[in-house]
Amino acid sequence: MPDPSAAIGLAVTQINAGKLDEADKLLTSIIDDTDKKAPNLGAHVARGTARALRRELQGTDACCVMPVPCTNLGMHTLFLAA
Repeated sequence: MPDPSAAIGLAVTQINAGKLDEADKLLTSIIDDTDKKAPNLGAHVARGTARALRRELQGTDACCVMPVPCTNLGMHTLFLAA
């Protein structure tokens, strides 16, 4: 497994490019590898974003849902998928 921070960066790039399935798989592998030591919040947030963009939050344990202010766009909802 590459450095988790670098892998999360790659996954975010994949999300931005619309490669949501690839990003989800990479982030799931990061979570599986790193959560044994301590939860990797960045990986969970990015995976939740990929799943939200696919509109596939069913089957996940959404551990947090909160409104987040977004400049120029008003309020949005942030999902942290477990």
